[in-house]
Amino acid sequence: MKKNLGYIVLAISGSIYILYNFTVTSYILHLIPERTLVLRETAVAEISAFIPVAILFIGLMKLSQFREELFNRFSAKSLFIHSLILISFIGIHSFWQVFSNSLLISETKFSFDAITVDAMTFLNMRTMVYVLIVGLIIGVKRIEEKESYTLKESELKLKLERAKIRKFELKLNPDVIYPTLEYVKENAEKNPELSSQLILNLSKQMRILIDHLSDECIPLNEDVQFFKYYFESLNIRLKKKIEIDVKVDEKHMDMKNPSLVLLVPFFEKLFIGEYSGFTKQVEKITYSSGHTRPNAVELSIEISPVESIVELKKDLKDDEHIQAIQNLLKYYDENSSLNAILAINTLAIHLTIPFVPVTMEEYA
Repeated sequence: MKKNLGYIVLAISGSIYILYNFTVTSYILHLIPERTLVLRETAVAEISAFIPVAILFIGLMKLSQFREELFNRFSAKSLFIHSLILISFIGIHSFWQVFSNSLLISETKFSFDAITVDAMTFLNMRTMVYVLIVGLIIGVKRIEEKESYTLKESELKLKLERAKIRKFELKLNPDVIYPTLEYVKENAEKNPELSSQLILNLSKQMRILIDHLSDECIPLNEDVQFFKYYFESLNIRLKKKIEIDVKVDEKHMDMKNPSLVLLVPFFEKLFIGEYSGFTKQVEKITYSSGHTRPNAVELSIEISPVESIVELKKDLKDDEHIQAIQNLLKYYDENSSLNAILAINTLAIHLTIPFVPVTMEEYA
């Protein structure tokens, strides 16, 4: 729309210009007894007469891109250049008007005297047309500048919101570190082997986070690894044997997505915090991928079995953390979404995001 705005203005103003001249010319010819009014000839003549005006409009639009000072600054130099262009336009348009009329309207003769008379008769009108064209171009430029400013402002807001996501992820790191370290602190003497395994898993999780600290999103294959390390650690802390199953399509492994670290506080609430009463009997956690629409991938984390579905559904509906991530995803990409769905005895968390492959340079 922005690139075509000038041509849209030209089409609208040209249509008004041609219609006006056609109406006036037809009326004048109708008043002359010895002249036969032929509407088709008059219409073609007026369209032809508009050609120099259209060329002038397009020429001035192009000039405004290279010599902006002629349209945004009043000076003796700009006034002089506009005067030269106006004089040229009057001369060319007068010649073309008489010439095209002699070809298209019967009984109209071409002569230099007719050109002089036409130039003097329509001097005010052509000057007004030139001023209107310059005014329209200035208006188009102002609209384009405003759109450009609005676009840059939107891009800046988007960058700021994406920066908030990174800042949010950094704030979440304690939710990854502290619970594990707390468990290690309490069990280091009683169970050194499990404590060592926890520390090893934690170091692998932190390595993934640190490697992509400045990135808005991370490769899915590394997110899968983060998922495995986190839930292996969770198994140790819960003293359970929850089966961890990954069913991510290989063709989705080379795509980028917001890091699963965003969901860590929710998982902590789900298994250890306020929702832990619903997940006591969980036996399996599945991380899978699939398509919901073209060029988009749905990553699903299914947890089963969960208890008291109705009560859990009620609690999750107003969960602040889920809502916060949903809002953040809008700034990551307007087509992304996060939904927690409860069905029968399964809690499914669906993250839908556009498919964005990782290039070799990015991965390196």
